[in-house]
Amino acid sequence: MRLSILNMGWLAVLGTLAITVILIACNGNPAPTATSAPTPAPMAAEVTPTPRPTTTAALAPSPVPTAAPSPTATPVLPTATPIPTATPVQPTSTPMPAPSDPGPGLTGEQMAAIMLTQEDIDTEFPSLEFDPDASGFADNADAAEDTFDPDDTEADITAAGRITGYDHIFSDFSQMFSGSDGVPFLLGTEIHVLKDEDAAAGFLSMLAEEPKRLEDTEIEDGITLRSVETLVPGVALGSESKGYQAEVEFADFGAWSVYSVLWRRGSAVLLLGFAGAEGSDPGESVWRLAARMDARVNQTLAGEITAVPLAAAFEEPEPIDSEDITEPEYRALEQGYDLRHLTDLSGLLPGFRVSSESF
Repeated sequence: MRLSILNMGWLAVLGTLAITVILIACNGNPAPTATSAPTPAPMAAEVTPTPRPTTTAALAPSPVPTAAPSPTATPVLPTATPIPTATPVQPTSTPMPAPSDPGPGLTGEQMAAIMLTQEDIDTEFPSLEFDPDASGFADNADAAEDTFDPDDTEADITAAGRITGYDHIFSDFSQMFSGSDGVPFLLGTEIHVLKDEDAAAGFLSMLAEEPKRLEDTEIEDGITLRSVETLVPGVALGSESKGYQAEVEFADFGAWSVYSVLWRRGSAVLLLGFAGAEGSDPGESVWRLAARMDARVNQTLAGEITAVPLAAAFEEPEPIDSEDITEPEYRALEQGYDLRHLTDLSGLLPGFRVSSESF
């Protein structure tokens, strides 16, 4: 290294000067000065250091890479996927929604279930009692007799599309002459099943408009319709609804007030009718009972209520062998009454006395 060589030369010069000073001090005299210049001490030759050979450590030979042993393939045995056991599913039938309106196939059980019951009537008129003898199926001949038009026949009703019908009658004849306290002596609920909705609409109009058409007309001997007025139903009933009130005047004993509410549900016509003393008005009871009957239609079609139907209200009279039967007696027998076996009614109404009986 260059720095190391220079330091060594300067040390040699300093050493020579130090010896001369020591010699002079010992002799006490200065040393004679030579005339010739002193020969300078030879400078040490610059020696270039031979670099030490760098011994490179022999590198360990790189190990020959050993081939990694090929992995032994482990045989994979196929695992059989278990076949799922089919759980038997019982077919479930989707329940059909209940029809919203009666059709022409309405059964006797359904018609009977739609009718108001004694429990329904008791909420408004507890004095009225169910009359099973006057209730039940009503065929087209019965329906013809129940209209106001005396000219209606079974053939007319059949031509109108009526198939069958059913009714419930509730009565309390002690109310017949009790005055206008609003309590009827007769209440009827009816259903008429028609062949289709158009026939039902026509039948509804016929029943509702017939009283007005026959107003002030003698519909039976001594019986006249008076003061017919249209009633506007106070509640929503079916697809369409109508109503009327009238006075039925009897030549012999005054008049009765009648109220009827009619409405259509599909191919069925329903009716709620009242008869009371002259001037009686059932008021809001009409609409509450009509709404109750309409609700029973929904419950019946949904299968929530059912009933066992009664037999026909008026059975055919047994043949009469006697030729002595009179015309009035035979007509009464056709309607289920036998005038040959009269019943004493004197105990039925307080203060009432029977003076004569006729048909």
